[in-house]
Amino acid sequence: MLLPDCGHSIEVTGMDQWMAEEANNGQIVKKCCPKCKTPIRECLRYGNVTKAILHDIVLVKRKLFNLRGNPEAFYKEANASLKSATLMLLSSLDPKINHSLFTAINQTLTSIRLLLEPVKVQGKLKNPSHEPTKRYFMQVNLDFIRRVLELFKTRTDRTDEGRLRLAAATKISITMNPDLHAKLCDELLKLLKLLTNRDSIMEEDYQDITREVERLELIKAHFMLQSAGQFASIGSKSTEQVLLDQQLTRNVKVLRKEETASIKTALQSLAKKLDTGIGISDGERNEILRAFPNMGQGHWFKCRNGHVYVITECGGAMEESRCNECGARIGGGSHRLLTDNQLASEMDGAVRPAYPG
Repeated sequence: MLLPDCGHSIEVTGMDQWMAEEANNGQIVKKCCPKCKTPIRECLRYGNVTKAILHDIVLVKRKLFNLRGNPEAFYKEANASLKSATLMLLSSLDPKINHSLFTAINQTLTSIRLLLEPVKVQGKLKNPSHEPTKRYFMQVNLDFIRRVLELFKTRTDRTDEGRLRLAAATKISITMNPDLHAKLCDELLKLLKLLTNRDSIMEEDYQDITREVERLELIKAHFMLQSAGQFASIGSKSTEQVLLDQQLTRNVKVLRKEETASIKTALQSLAKKLDTGIGISDGERNEILRAFPNMGQGHWFKCRNGHVYVITECGGAMEESRCNECGARIGGGSHRLLTDNQLASEMDGAVRPAYPG
């Protein structure tokens, strides 16, 4: 079969398979030649498919960006988005990490703010007149910045945006490694420059940038797990890490739906391996228990923040102290444990304290 748009000859069965794979991606994008990526516009065999895709693209544009809507509604929504993004930027800034990404975001927000400022017309303040393409470009920028700042709502997330969240009982507390944080910022800064260093943007370009942000959301979750103290001993050589390296870190192609699903599964599995419930690896836990060979079960307790400590002798609390990790009160008196402390059964499998026996 000859494709008139580019002149390439493609086997019908191979082309049908290509079109089916593209449809299964669930993405509303123009169908292209599998050899040169030229958009297919004139092809009797796939004429209805290309028309349907173009129609869907128009509907998406109208729904997402309201190009033909009331300009007054656009300015109201854009100003609300601008205010929200500014607040998110201020809350995301880390005085210890002064990365140029946040400076670039602030500059972009400032330029949009200037474009949205009312102008005087015959002594009255009115919203400036912008072409629909200009309004679309501003909305694209604001939407991109919102998604970027959501990645930095907190640098102590256990997972990404709650979609890969561990069980509620987990005690893993991860702060992203500064080098990995800088690497993530660098990638986002490249995308921001790619988006803002132009006067207009095509729908296909924005879809490419959106897909890259989705990839970076998964990379952020991976970086968070790599920042865990027990990653070197548990996760660095795991089967999950091998898969993540292949499909997420080294893969430069657009992620297919099945690849995204397997990446999320691997992240969840790796997170569970890193979690012992007490913030240390299982190997470290066993080493600590071996250091107290003559101590039975029920001597391990934890403060109100989940940090583990040991009570020797009979195992009953006879004095108060402070947690070495967070400074919270630990121990108790007269063999009575403080009410906000509890047995650390995840340490040695104990079901009750050693005292009383």
